[in-house]
Amino acid sequence: MLVKEETKETLTMIVQNTSDQTLEIEGSALNSYTTSTGIIAYQKTETAEKNQGYSFTRFIEPKQQKIKLKPNEAKEVSFTLDLKKQKITGEILGVFSFDIVSDDTKESNKDTMIQARYVTQVGIRLRNGLTELPSPNLSLEKTEPIVKNDNAVIQSTIKNDQPTAFGGVKVQTTIYAKKNNKIVGEKKIENYQIAPNSTIPLITELETKQLDPGDYTTHIEVTSSKGQWSFDDSFTVSKEKAKSINQKTVYAQDDNKNLLVFLLVSFILVLLVIILWLTWKYYQSKKSQSE
Repeated sequence: MLVKEETKETLTMIVQNTSDQTLEIEGSALNSYTTSTGIIAYQKTETAEKNQGYSFTRFIEPKQQKIKLKPNEAKEVSFTLDLKKQKITGEILGVFSFDIVSDDTKESNKDTMIQARYVTQVGIRLRNGLTELPSPNLSLEKTEPIVKNDNAVIQSTIKNDQPTAFGGVKVQTTIYAKKNNKIVGEKKIENYQIAPNSTIPLITELETKQLDPGDYTTHIEVTSSKGQWSFDDSFTVSKEKAKSINQKTVYAQDDNKNLLVFLLVSFILVLLVIILWLTWKYYQSKKSQSE
């Protein structure tokens, strides 16, 4: 959609309920962002401003609304797009998301609730002209150890500060231990996408179960048809940080379970020894009395 600084338009969509049940729908405007798996996705949170850009919902009112539809009913749903005299460059990506939330889609019992969700999204791309988009500009913001999916990993945050989305991105990440230059983690990925004015958290798994304290270096190569980038970074993991992270991993949970099993087995064995000893003492006492 081509827009200018003075653009103020009503965007109308028709939402139809094709079921035989009354439905409640939440219509929301969402902003683009880049996931850790290299996909352009959409969320309510405005993050583009942190990356020298503009979020889609900054120019949309209302940002969300509720719609009730009777069986087979269709309604017009409108949002107002107002550029507020703001000149934009490049592109802004967003979607209008229609999320069905109805009691008829919930099944519950005493302990759990299962909710089926049906979402329809209509994408929109704002541009102020058909000229060539700015070239992406990537930078490495930081590298740090974190826990993801119950595993210790290294997260490198890459920022695109330009209003340009692009795909076909290849990334090669290598983590070295500084003391011996040994590779402790590496990852090669292809066909990633990066949203305009967004950050992408690159996740690199470690080759060991636990994160060791010490000094590390990171080397990252990013290539696409839009450009090539190379980044190097250093970070230090303190003993306290390594301990804190390792305690949250699935391996620590397994160790804790193993310890509990060991203590339980030890307790049972000690209890059996005590019972056998008491039984022996009892029969010895009975034997002495009979003599």
